[in-house]
Amino acid sequence: MATDRIHAHLSGSISPACLHEIWLSKKQRDSDGAAGLSDPLEELGTNKTFDLATCDAVAVFRFAHLLGSFFPLFSKYIYELCNDAESISYSTKSVLQDFQDDGVVYLELRTTPRLIKQAGITKEAYVKLVLSTIASFKSPTMVTKLILSIDRRNSEEEALEVVDLALRYRDQGVVGVDLCGDPTKGNVDTFRSAFAKAKEHSLKVTIHFAEAHQSSSEHELRTLLSFEPDRIGHVIHVPDDIKDVIIERKLGLELCLSCNVKFGMTSGSFADHHFMYWKGTGCPITLCTDDVGVVGSALSNEYALIAEHFGLEPEELLHTTFIMSAPEEKVDIAPEAVVSSEEKKTVEPTTEATTTEEAKGETPTVAPTSVVESATGAASTAASTVTAAATNMQDSVFSMFGGGAKKEKVEDEDRGDNSGSAKAQKEAAAGENPEDEAPESEDVHFEPVIHLTDKVEVKTGEEVEEQTFKMRAKLFKFIRDSNEWKERGTGDVRLLKHRENGKTRLVMRRDKTLKVCANHYVVPEMKLSPNVGSDRSWVWNAAADVSEGEAEAVTFAIRFANSENANLFKESFIKAQQENEALFNKPAAAAAEASTEASA
Repeated sequence: MATDRIHAHLSGSISPACLHEIWLSKKQRDSDGAAGLSDPLEELGTNKTFDLATCDAVAVFRFAHLLGSFFPLFSKYIYELCNDAESISYSTKSVLQDFQDDGVVYLELRTTPRLIKQAGITKEAYVKLVLSTIASFKSPTMVTKLILSIDRRNSEEEALEVVDLALRYRDQGVVGVDLCGDPTKGNVDTFRSAFAKAKEHSLKVTIHFAEAHQSSSEHELRTLLSFEPDRIGHVIHVPDDIKDVIIERKLGLELCLSCNVKFGMTSGSFADHHFMYWKGTGCPITLCTDDVGVVGSALSNEYALIAEHFGLEPEELLHTTFIMSAPEEKVDIAPEAVVSSEEKKTVEPTTEATTTEEAKGETPTVAPTSVVESATGAASTAASTVTAAATNMQDSVFSMFGGGAKKEKVEDEDRGDNSGSAKAQKEAAAGENPEDEAPESEDVHFEPVIHLTDKVEVKTGEEVEEQTFKMRAKLFKFIRDSNEWKERGTGDVRLLKHRENGKTRLVMRRDKTLKVCANHYVVPEMKLSPNVGSDRSWVWNAAADVSEGEAEAVTFAIRFANSENANLFKESFIKAQQENEALFNKPAAAAAEASTEASA
């Protein structure tokens, strides 16, 4: 499957195997050339993770620990290993090859301009080196652009320098700037002037956003939004009021499932990832891997995870991909790179989905003209694959330059009729193939071969109930085993009163799927309590909720858009309790009365 890759850190995307090759080469040339570093396969093995400041292998690590080991992994290891022009160019080519092999057709690499004094490499020279390496790669199936990153530890002057470099080399493949780095470091107010300059010159902006609790204060997030980003990454620890702003602006979202789950940046498993919440907001979403060399999950695997845990097809996300370059870039992949100009052959794009294996196929040897004209020409097959992948991607891209990809108008063959009317074309077609035109009849009747059974009426039990309250809200369930709240879903919470027995129950279904996430009677014993620190959220215990089929005791929390809606819910909830009290106590009272009469 042809995919986009728009959140890819260059240094973090270098595979352990590539780093091992660089390490081995330096080790063989000079025992001190590897700066005393250990073998990358030992440091970055696919089954290993990293502990607090040591980068030693351990069984499990969480993001709180990762903050002390992840970023030193770059400054103290990867940067020390890739510290000259040869190793930087070699590792960049390796990264490009890996992404091409994974079926990526549009790639946005991002990197922080590096100053490497011992190698005589300035920040500008570093940018030029990466750009020249990208240009020399000349992939027939993948377009690559560059984003220059501002590190949170940078000064205002250093941040402005990054923006200046991006502007200077935008005509050579730089499409935007990024804010990244250790979320516990720096003050984002430092970068106001840099991002203001970027927007002033129409440079695209993407920002690492709310990826850790330490970088998710109200002030920081509002400051970052004031930079007018086009895309934001991770978006994990986002307060509701900030979510509203993101949704209103329809910002592009870069979501990294494996990175977030493996590093413990978000609680729970893949199925609990916030991907599904953002999917329902209408914001453009692109799946990313962040640092595939460290995380160990290729982009194709991220799409497989989405299919496995959320039941979505990859094409559902490709339609919302939000790139920084123009959508035309994705189809500017000349088949001539595969078939020479003397031996070109027009090949119609295939309608079948391009597989990863097809997209990553080797460039075929150019065949003679006679062979190219045959249907079995290897070059034609390769060109068809490339064209299909590029065309399919063009139609599904949401460009940062506005709007979707332009769809080419399909022109009909010239039949010598300039009217262009459907009738004229039909008559022309009939003239060419008179035997193909079937006689028309208004009385034709076709008897079905298989008769369907009578229509089955589906009943939910709500047909005999009257809705007394309805309000949109978000529901949470408390999980006692892990001592945490889990989101049950967003939808309409309703109070339904039975027309015959008068009893009222609370029912809530998730949007779109309509799966029941709460279903229980509003009994008098329930106590509606305000959630700590919120005036629009309530908590209560349901002794017998049957939303999962079997009755179970559940602690629910519900959050509304504002305090007014929350108070309306409370009023209706208490009213239903009062009405149910007499109804639920009536059988008990009758039984007590019967017992008294019997004893008398």
